[in-house]
Amino acid sequence: MPELATVREIVSLLRWLKGATRWWRWLFGTMSHKLHTRSRYEEAQRLAHSADVSEQVGRAERVLESARPQFAARMDRAEVEQDWRGNSAELLSLLERLVAENGSPDEQALIRHGRALAHHPSALVEQIERMKLDVRFIRRTLRIYQEFGAKFALVVGRSILGDEMGLGKTIEALAAIAHAVAVEEQRHHIVICPAALVDNWMSEIDATLHDAPGLRGVAFREPGRQNAFEQWRVRGGILVSSYRVLNHLLDGDVPSVGFLVVDEGHFVKNPKTQQSGRTARLSRCAKRALLMSGTPMENHAGDLVQITRVVDEARGDDLDHRFDGGRAAMARSGEFRRVLGEFYLRRNQIEVLDELPTIVGTDHPVKVGGKELDEYEARWNEGKLDQARWGLTIGAGPDSMKLRLLSEIVNECRQEGHKLLVFSQFIEVVIAVQKLIGDECSELRGAVSKEQREDNIELFQAAEGFAALSIQIVTGALGLNLQAASVVVLMEPQYKPSTEWQAVKRAHRMGQAKVVVVHRLVARHPADERIVERTRFKAEQFAELAARSDLADASLDALDNSVNEAQLLAELQAIEQDLQQEGASPQA
Repeated sequence: MPELATVREIVSLLRWLKGATRWWRWLFGTMSHKLHTRSRYEEAQRLAHSADVSEQVGRAERVLESARPQFAARMDRAEVEQDWRGNSAELLSLLERLVAENGSPDEQALIRHGRALAHHPSALVEQIERMKLDVRFIRRTLRIYQEFGAKFALVVGRSILGDEMGLGKTIEALAAIAHAVAVEEQRHHIVICPAALVDNWMSEIDATLHDAPGLRGVAFREPGRQNAFEQWRVRGGILVSSYRVLNHLLDGDVPSVGFLVVDEGHFVKNPKTQQSGRTARLSRCAKRALLMSGTPMENHAGDLVQITRVVDEARGDDLDHRFDGGRAAMARSGEFRRVLGEFYLRRNQIEVLDELPTIVGTDHPVKVGGKELDEYEARWNEGKLDQARWGLTIGAGPDSMKLRLLSEIVNECRQEGHKLLVFSQFIEVVIAVQKLIGDECSELRGAVSKEQREDNIELFQAAEGFAALSIQIVTGALGLNLQAASVVVLMEPQYKPSTEWQAVKRAHRMGQAKVVVVHRLVARHPADERIVERTRFKAEQFAELAARSDLADASLDALDNSVNEAQLLAELQAIEQDLQQEGASPQA
C-alpha cells in the first residue's frame, strides 16, 4: 500500500532527525550538516501533511476506536473457560510457537523435537530441521511436532508415521501433501483408508486445506466412481479410496502420483491378502508413500516388517533378512530401533501433549433383573451366544438395570453441562440409548447416512452445554475427533481392550481441555465378568495407559492376544451347564 510506505518513510526520517538534533551534535555540527538536517525536517513535514498519510492515520484511528471496547471489556471466569475449551488446540499451538521462538535453548529443543528422536540418525534430524515447510495452503496452525512429522514424510519419501491416536496424523499427512502441491507442483495424490473413514478424510481435507488445484478431495466410490476418477485424473486433487475398491482404481489410467497415504496401515499387515498386494502395487507408482498407523505392531515385529514392505519393498526385504522376519527384533531391539529410525516416526501423547488432562475410569457392577436374564437365556438357547449379552443390557427395555444406571449418569451430565459418548456393540442398544436420552442425543451407526452422520457430529460439537452421541462401537470407535465430550460410557466390556481404548480416545485427544471420565457397565453375570477376568483389563487402567502411553500398544496387544473369543464362549457354555445342573441362578 503506497500510503503505508509513506508512513514508514516518515518514521525513518524522524528517527534520523532525533539523532541529528541531539544537543551536542547540533552544537558542534558543521553548517552543511545543519542545512541538510533542516532539509530533511522540511521533507518529513511535507510528507506528514500529505493526503496519503492523512488517510492512513484516519484509518488507524478508526481501527483503534473499534478495538478499544475489546480491550476495555473484561471476561468473567466462565467466559474464559468457555473460550479455552472451545479453542484450546489453537491457543496451545500459538503458545507452543511463542516458546519455540522466544524460549530458552532447552525449551526450544524440547518443543521442536519432543522426547522421541533418540533413535533417529542425527543427519536425518538436521536435514528435517533445515527444511522450510510451505504452509500457504493450510488453514490450521500446526503444532511443532506436527510440522516435524510432515517434514519427516517429505524428506524420507517412503515412511511410516506411527503417532499415537489423537495426535493428528491426518493433519500431518495433509500438510505434507500441501507442501508438495505448493513447492513441487504435484497435483495428484491418493489416500487409501477403511470405507468407514472415507467421509472423515473428505471432511478433514475441507477443514485443513484451502481450496486450490491439487488439494480438492475426491471420493472414489459409488455412485459416480468412474466420473470421480476422471475428474481427479484431469484436474488433480486428493483421491480418497477404500481398500475394498482398490482393484477398480488400479484398472484405471492412474497418472503419476505425488503422495500415496495408507491410513490404518495395519490393514495391510497380511501379505497374503489382495488389499496388501494392491496397496503395494499402487505404492510403487507413487513418488512418496506414507503409511499411517497408531498400532503398527498388533501381534509381533513381523507385522511392522510386512507393512514396511508395502511402502518400501527394498527396506522391507532388508528388515526381513536382517531380523529373520521380525523374530530376531526383540533380541536385538537396539539395532532394530536404529534401523527403524531411518523411516519410522512415532510420538506418544505424553511426549508431545503434556497439557492433556488425565482419564478417570470406573467399572460399575450392575445387578441385572429377571427379564434381562430371561432374554439372555432365550438367545443362548437359540445358539446366539454372543447376541445373548444383548439381553443383559436392555432385555427389560427401559427398566433394564444398565439403562437405569445410564440414566443417572445422563442426569449428572445434564446438570454439569458435560457432553457424553455412549458406546455399545449392539445396534438395539444404540437405538435404546438414543430413546432414553431424547432429542439431545444423536446416533452414529452403520445405517446412518454419511450426511446425517456429519450433521450429528457437527451439532454435538457445537452444542452449548449437554449433548450426547449413542455410538455403535465398531462404527464410531475409529477415526472420529469428539474431544468436545468429557464423559464416556461403555455399555458392556469388549473382547478386546484395544476396542475400548479406541472408543475412549475419541474424547481423550488433542484439544481436550477437561478430565475424561469413563464408566464401564459390567453385568454381575459370568457373560460380562468372564470377559473382564480373562482380559485382565479394568476401566481404571485407562489412566495408566494414558500416563504410560509408550507402553500402551504393547500392553493392549498382550491383553488382546490373551483372549480367544471361541474359547471364551466355550467356557461360558460350560459355566451355564454347571449352573443349570446345580439349579442356581447365574446372578451373583
